[in-house]
Amino acid sequence: MYYTLKYDQVFKNVFYRDKELLKIFLTNIMHHVDSSFKIETLDIRNSELTKDRLYIKNKIIDILVKTNDKVINIEINSDYSINIKNRNFLYLCSALVSDTDKDVSYKTIDQHIQINFIFQGKNKKGISIYEYRDINDRKILTDMIKTIAG
Repeated sequence: MYYTLKYDQVFKNVFYRDKELLKIFLTNIMHHVDSSFKIETLDIRNSELTKDRLYIKNKIIDILVKTNDKVINIEINSDYSINIKNRNFLYLCSALVSDTDKDVSYKTIDQHIQINFIFQGKNKKGISIYEYRDINDRKILTDMIKTIAG
């Protein structure tokens, strides 16, 4: 059987085991957002997000890492339906909220970036970068979150 990185388990097994390969991979992707991006520290975090209610589906991110000043959430998607887009956005928000303690200043919260790899049903324009902006004047409303999809 032929395995590719299109599958969550294969992707996780490769990058959880080889931290240096994960650094190279993330640096190459993050250069689309910030050409000066460098990883000095890389900590793989628990990818299971906390549940605030007893009867809620487990929320498990494919890979969640903390770099110098960013938290990066990687999601592998076999399709790109609206349900997947909504789920990924909620995972991004959940990861951000879980890093927000009552003692934390909003000025010091690390930027949360989600990288979505889509393998079916995507448009062919390559890598897209999404930010939270005002639709009229295009001003960024927050720099705490960003999504990279490709």
